[in-house]
Amino acid sequence: MVRILIAGLLLGSVLLSGCGSNSSAPSGRETEAADNPGEDSGIAATQEVVADDPDVVARLRDRGAGLKTNEQGNVVALDLEPARGSNADLDGVSAALPQLERLLAPLPEITDAGLSHLAGADALRYLSLQNSGVTDSGMAALEALIGLEEVVLHRTNVTDAGLAHLGKLPGLKRLHLTRCANITDAGLSHLSSCGTLELLDLRDCNLVTAEGVAHLAGLTRLKSLKLYGPGITDAALQHLRPMTSLKSLGLDDTQVTDAGMGHLSALVNLQELFLFRTQIGDKGIQQLQGLTEITRIRLRDTVVSDAGLMTVAGMTKLRVLDLSETLVGDGGMQHLAGLTELTDLNLWATDVSDEGLSHLAGLKKLQRLNLHETIFADPGMNYLAQLTDLESLHIGAVREITDVGLAKLSNLKKLKELNLIECFLITDEGIDKLRQALPELQIKR
Repeated sequence: MVRILIAGLLLGSVLLSGCGSNSSAPSGRETEAADNPGEDSGIAATQEVVADDPDVVARLRDRGAGLKTNEQGNVVALDLEPARGSNADLDGVSAALPQLERLLAPLPEITDAGLSHLAGADALRYLSLQNSGVTDSGMAALEALIGLEEVVLHRTNVTDAGLAHLGKLPGLKRLHLTRCANITDAGLSHLSSCGTLELLDLRDCNLVTAEGVAHLAGLTRLKSLKLYGPGITDAALQHLRPMTSLKSLGLDDTQVTDAGMGHLSALVNLQELFLFRTQIGDKGIQQLQGLTEITRIRLRDTVVSDAGLMTVAGMTKLRVLDLSETLVGDGGMQHLAGLTELTDLNLWATDVSDEGLSHLAGLKKLQRLNLHETIFADPGMNYLAQLTDLESLHIGAVREITDVGLAKLSNLKKLKELNLIECFLITDEGIDKLRQALPELQIKR
């Protein structure tokens, strides 16, 4: 009786507190769960194991739902998408599947009425409702699921009012709000006390501005933050300075400029940075020179040129680099020669010629290379032939390549995909010879 009373008091404390406080240090278990979406955080482990309702399990299997069980035979993951599920499929699930940790219901037929059936699903950690018909009313039902750690609401009609309910989840770690077009700065204020939050995805949330980002400044456990849209300017970046735990930052399609890049210098643990279709140029990139942990950076459709790549050269841990539609050319390629950890390089629509490719021949770990609409010819193929780990090569619209150059690729035994769209000088005979050397190669023309 005493144990029950203590448990009740603890539960009441959790319910009243809402999102976890930032002041408490994260436990090792919380960190592990953050890296494994939907993993059991241990709350359900203290409960007595109860068998699933076999009739409900059989019904779901007959419907074609995806089921995953643990060693004891309990269903721990349910995917309603293969069954084209509806609200009726959720009826009784919380009682019938007491160990359910992951629920995927990304269907328009799933509405607020369906979420009402989840009451009592205490083991639930991960819930995907993307493309569903849920609204703010449904979010009120989720407020009671205090074990929830990750919620996916991509392309739903949830608004600021819905975030008011989600902000009360005591252990919320990952929240995906991509294409939730009704989310505004006011909604983000409801997340300001979610000290447990580690991932927040706001891509295509076009109404968010610097004022909204200010509400997030205290979320110092954030590891991944994706911002988006015309309201995100340099003023928003100053609020990111306290977020020194950030490992991934998305600023695609924002209005940030070189002047704001200095605010990112404090993010010394940053590993991924996305700046697609921004006004960032060489001066902005130069302010990132202290970010030596970067492993992935997307600079597509920026105004970065060869000079900016001098700074990129210092990011020696880079594995993925996207320079497509930038102003870089042969002069910049020499700065990439030392990035020997690169596995994926995109140079689509740049001014790279044979001379530039000569600097890439030493990137022996490259697995994917996109040279679409560049300006090299057959001599450059000699350098590509030295990239023996290549699995995917895109040389479409490189119109000076002939069968002679194509034959140089026959030594790339790991090559699986080759794109030759609009390579008009390459003949069927040349392709047949390459296929004889690489019979497993998939070629697109």
